[in-house]
Amino acid sequence: MKQQLKIVFPRNGQKLPHRYSVKGLIRSPEKLPIQVFVLSNDDLWYPQKDVQQKAVAWQGSTCFGFPDAPEGFGYTIVALAGAEKVTEPSVPVLPTAKLTSQRVKVFRR
Repeated sequence: MKQQLKIVFPRNGQKLPHRYSVKGLIRSPEKLPIQVFVLSNDDLWYPQKDVQQKAVAWQGSTCFGFPDAPEGFGYTIVALAGAEKVTEPSVPVLPTAKLTSQRVKVFRR
């Protein structure tokens, strides 16, 4: 089995509200915890709330900037599986993970 971690929604270029539910798939022979991060305009990665996993599907709530952030601001989303859980509010570098999803660039609407 080829191991894979993928973000299915949202897609690159989508315009999203302040809060959005990210959905994805994981293929791995072992159960790996998943954590989602959002790269903000301050070049810091912000860990998002806990991710719920059900078989190969996963879902997590994300927040893009402050509620009053200007329309068009860009953010990058990535999911990590099997990494040490980040508990700090933000980090400059992502932790090492067993699996890393593709990066998805989205914009505030």
